[in-house]
Amino acid sequence: MKTLGQILKEKRQSSELKLKDIANYLQIDQALVSKFESGDRKPTREQIIALSKYFEIKNDELLQIWLSEKLMSILEGEENIMHVLKLTENTIKHNEHKIPDNPLALSRRIQNLLLEIDNLHNRWKMDKPTDKAWIAQWKNALKINYTFESNRIEGNTLSLDETQKVIYEGLTIGGKSMNEHFEAINHAEAFDYILALINNNEALNENVFKEIHRLVLKNIDNKNAGKYRATAIKIKNSQYTPPQAYLVNELMTNFFISYNKEKTKSHPVILAANLHERITSIHPFSSGNGHVARLVMNFILLKHGYTLANIKGSHNERMEYFYALEKVRDSEDVEIFQTFIIKTAKQSLEEHLKLVSST
Repeated sequence: MKTLGQILKEKRQSSELKLKDIANYLQIDQALVSKFESGDRKPTREQIIALSKYFEIKNDELLQIWLSEKLMSILEGEENIMHVLKLTENTIKHNEHKIPDNPLALSRRIQNLLLEIDNLHNRWKMDKPTDKAWIAQWKNALKINYTFESNRIEGNTLSLDETQKVIYEGLTIGGKSMNEHFEAINHAEAFDYILALINNNEALNENVFKEIHRLVLKNIDNKNAGKYRATAIKIKNSQYTPPQAYLVNELMTNFFISYNKEKTKSHPVILAANLHERITSIHPFSSGNGHVARLVMNFILLKHGYTLANIKGSHNERMEYFYALEKVRDSEDVEIFQTFIIKTAKQSLEEHLKLVSST
């Protein structure tokens, strides 16, 4: 049986391509392509998908070989390999009935958490104020707090009071960079934009998505504002490597296809969490991905009548937030992040209900 490396080499040679042609397509070093063919290095899943498309091979064909070799590399040197493989096969067969037909199916734990949040949501729908002056004041306070916390997550050093002065009074704060000022102004404008979308009953689509990013990066990086990245990117303090730039357009197309399928089937809080996680995993922009992911998440929540899930920028909550995202990428178990967002949304509803009861 031919190895993955042998197949890739044969496909390249039969297409009369050079190593540098494949390297340019994958946006990697030529030496790395050579190592793929020799078997010294393994491509990533994303690279296998890209190569399948490039050579017009069905994704499953290369992926199956890739997974098989990945499994054997894990088992290499272990005793009783055949016995281990047999046990694995039996475990898969035993658990087949547990695999839900519905990919949107949720664990019992998540369902119980959603019942709790649904009860709070129903209370909020009945108790929330209708006074226009109160609502306007409430939205202004939300905008300032949300902008402050979201920017603090990304390292902005403006205090809550300074954030308010920059946004509402147009003041320049001594000792703070112009980018920090623009981050506050831009985020507040982007928040107003998603509120206007909700008020006008407008849908989330790719143009809206890019406009949110353009507002976030306006006057900070006008060249890349509202545009998908054209280069590889690394996430600070993360072991995760986002997909290569040439995959972004296709991934975002699939993102919106999935969203349109799920938006009428998923619980709004789960939908909001899933969209956030997918955006940060794809990392479609050169910067500002976290801001956009949180704004999109809250667009979904506010559109469905929930209160704003304001992830705090304090050290402990920021670390919990980043940890939840990192664990999803390590284990591909999105429930870890869903739980974090449910907890944040639940806390927000409880705080709003307490605020209303005290007025």
